[in-house]
Amino acid sequence: MMEFAQVLKRLRKERGWSQQDLAAHGAPHGLNSSYIAQVEAGQIRRPTPTKVMAFAKALGVEHDTLLRAAGYAPTMRDNPDRTLSRIDWEVAQELARLSLQRQRDLLPMLRGMRRR
Repeated sequence: MMEFAQVLKRLRKERGWSQQDLAAHGAPHGLNSSYIAQVEAGQIRRPTPTKVMAFAKALGVEHDTLLRAAGYAPTMRDNPDRTLSRIDWEVAQELARLSLQRQRDLLPMLRGMRRR
């Protein structure tokens, strides 16, 4: 099985992109060239599901493809130990569609809901 870094690098190179090109496509989703370099160098072996989905958006590939490469099971069917539940997956997908600022804006509300 290929490591996430190898899959990411292969997909980037298939597009003829440098790390800076990927960073430009990924900037709206919270990616930057420093983070990309760390992932491809293996310094970050398993990015969070939100970051993985940001890479998928930037590269124009299905989320499932990269989630599996990172070792996440994206659906209940593929995830018998329920590491990520169906609702967690749906919430993560919606959060990944928001800008980082909007995600941060939601934090106080989510924290307030947890306290209830």
